[in-house]
Amino acid sequence: MKDEELYDSFTKEEMEELSDEAKERWGHTTAYKESEQKMRRMTKEQMDVIKKEGDDILKKGVSLIEKNIHSKEVQDLIAEHYKHLSNFYTPNTEMYKGLAEMYIGDSRFREHFEKYHPKLPQFMHDAMIAFVENK
Repeated sequence: MKDEELYDSFTKEEMEELSDEAKERWGHTTAYKESEQKMRRMTKEQMDVIKKEGDDILKKGVSLIEKNIHSKEVQDLIAEHYKHLSNFYTPNTEMYKGLAEMYIGDSRFREHFEKYHPKLPQFMHDAMIAFVENK
């Protein structure tokens, strides 16, 4: 898969910025290297399926947003989200907690999730933290 296909929702400048930032922050990690290998082997069709799965997870999150984050239904969704990450790298609870923090702390993530629902970033964060604490 080419970068242009992977980051088709971003401008070329944003794509370069995100790619450079990821490499700078995590380029030395096993997860980054694993992700790079997996992404390069993906076809556009495979990535489209993965993007749709991610979109479906977030839409389901919106439908559960008023539920208790500890409920079985919410935690099942978060388990699905956690598993979904394996399309890119092998997640662990420490990484997942860091991702949860990015969902509320990084404006790019927050704004993306707010397009689905204004409360979604905080809901995902809180449910992900509960998931990690229960593992």
